[in-house]
Amino acid sequence: MSEMSLRARMKMRVFGVSEDEVSMERRGFTAIDDRAREQLERVALVFLEGYHAALCLTDHAALARRLDATDAEFRGFAHEGAAMGLTVLDAVLPGSGRLRSFLSGPGFPYAWMAPIGFGWARAQMRRRPRRPHPLVDPLLDWFEMDGAGFHDGYFQPNRFIEDRHRPRHLKGTAARVYDQGIGRSLWFVRGADVERIGATVDRFPADRRPDIWSGVSSAASYAGGVGEDALLALRKEAHAFPRDIAQGAAFAIKARVAGGNVTPHTELASSIFCQMPVAEVARCTDMAREGIAVASHETPFDAWRDRIRAMICDGERPGDEPDVLPDMQPASLLRGA
Repeated sequence: MSEMSLRARMKMRVFGVSEDEVSMERRGFTAIDDRAREQLERVALVFLEGYHAALCLTDHAALARRLDATDAEFRGFAHEGAAMGLTVLDAVLPGSGRLRSFLSGPGFPYAWMAPIGFGWARAQMRRRPRRPHPLVDPLLDWFEMDGAGFHDGYFQPNRFIEDRHRPRHLKGTAARVYDQGIGRSLWFVRGADVERIGATVDRFPADRRPDIWSGVSSAASYAGGVGEDALLALRKEAHAFPRDIAQGAAFAIKARVAGGNVTPHTELASSIFCQMPVAEVARCTDMAREGIAVASHETPFDAWRDRIRAMICDGERPGDEPDVLPDMQPASLLRGA
C-alpha cells in the first residue's frame, strides 16, 4: 500500500460519510414517484462521491479528471461535493488554500457551485458567519449562505422546515440567501412533490416565502427529477411569486451554462419559469452583473437579483450593453481572503 493510499484511507476513516446517510429512506423523505426518488438519490450520491474524491486525491488535475468523468447531468453536484471536501481539509489539516487553488485551475468551470459546497461544510462544522467569506467572487460568494440553508433543511428538517427556525445572527441579505437554500432543500425533503412543497412554504412567514420559492425553482431547474406537468404545477403553485421563481431558475440555468452541462430539462425549466431560451436567461444573468449600483439595496447581491427579475420578467435591458459579454476568467474571478 502506498503512502498516499494510506493517507486517503485514514482521511476516509475520519471524514468519510456512509452512502446510507443520504438515502431518502434513511432521511425519512418520501418522493412523489420512483422517477423523482431515483433522480434525487443519484444527486445525493454523486455529491458524496465528489466529497470523497476530494478527500482522497491531493493532485488537483487528478481530482478534476475524476469529477469530470461523472455524467454531465450530475457533474455539477460532484464538483459541489468536492468543494465541501476541500473546505473540510482546509479547516482541519496543515496547509490551506486547497479550494481556492482548485478553483483557480481545473475546477474553475464549476465556480458557481463551489460556494454552496463551502457553505455546506461550514454549516456542518457549525461555523455560520454573518457575511460570506471571500472565496470566488463578491456576488457568487453569497451562495455560501445558500449552502448553509440547504444543509440545515436537508439534515435537520424538523427544526429548520417544520419549526421554521432560522439562525438568529443572520440578517438582511444573509438571511434571504439562507432561505433560498432552505427552498432548495425542500425539493429534496418533500421529494419533488409540488403540492406538499406549496403547503410547506405557506406555513413560513410571508416575508420568507419569496426567497424560499426562489430556492425551490432553482432546485427544480437544476436537479430535476420531474417532467413538464410538475414544472407547470410548480409555476401555478407559486403563482404569487413569478419573479422569484424566474430569478431562482435563472441562477440554476446560468450555473449549468457555465459548467457546460445544459440538459433538455434545463431548456424545459427555462421555457416554463423564465419564458425564454437558456442562452437568453444566461445572458440576462451576466448582463445584470454589469455596473451594479446598490442604490436602495442592502448589498450588490440584492441589486443583482432584482436586475435579473427585471430583465427576465419585465424585459428591461441596459441600453448600452454589448451583445456578447466576456465570460468571467479565473484571474479576475478569484481573489484572496
